[in-house]
Amino acid sequence: LEPGLKYGADSVSKLDFISLGIALVLGTAGLPHILIRFYTVPTAKAARKSVNWAIGIIGAFYLMTIVLGFGAAAILKPGDIIASNKAGNTAAPLAALEIGGGSGSTGGAILLAVISAVAFATILAVVAGLTLASSSSFAHDIYANV
Repeated sequence: LEPGLKYGADSVSKLDFISLGIALVLGTAGLPHILIRFYTVPTAKAARKSVNWAIGIIGAFYLMTIVLGFGAAAILKPGDIIASNKAGNTAAPLAALEIGGGSGSTGGAILLAVISAVAFATILAVVAGLTLASSSSFAHDIYANV
């Protein structure tokens, strides 16, 4: 895992890195469950407080992903993550399997199942939130004028 070699080798990769940073910042700020906080509070002061809380919680989550990545790198053998998946997307499940007792252990299987269930529940929650946000926007903007 040498992510430093991916960005900065040429001008296109530097532009890719800048684009990724902008997308992370603006993408987080533009999420429906962040924007809806402006419309669900009575005053501008309450809106600022609500958004600050949400951004703080999301920022803490982003920091935890860094901790999870370093933890997986410390627990697993150097080639395990790449051997499982070239993109490195299996670091968390492999770390859970190792923490639970390794491959073939009951603890590892249980912890892997918990990680998988959390990932699935997160996907469902995001889809449900986006569905609610889009349907309320549709009802407010289009259906109300019919």
